[in-house]
Amino acid sequence: MTYIEINGTEYPVRYSLRALKKFELQTKKSVFTLSDATKMTAEDCLWLIYVGIADGAAFEGDKFELKLKDIEGHVHLSHVEECVAALQEHTGAGKKKR
Repeated sequence: MTYIEINGTEYPVRYSLRALKKFELQTKKSVFTLSDATKMTAEDCLWLIYVGIADGAAFEGDKFELKLKDIEGHVHLSHVEECVAALQEHTGAGKKKR
């Protein structure tokens, strides 16, 4: 499990199909097109981080009451890079095929 620190708090990051579905419903974009963070909108970045930490908390059985607006002022591009890497780990994107 990947963890990221936002505003002094460590959050688990996980991308189940539930998280991916929520991202796609909110952004109207497929998560499988997100291999390059430089092509994402700021809104995409925020939703990717948010659904990842919400899903990570759910997986670990933690209560998660934050809303998107609660984190958006505390995240920056390094968080996006960490979440894109976690997403690629979960989807297998970026790995060489044998």
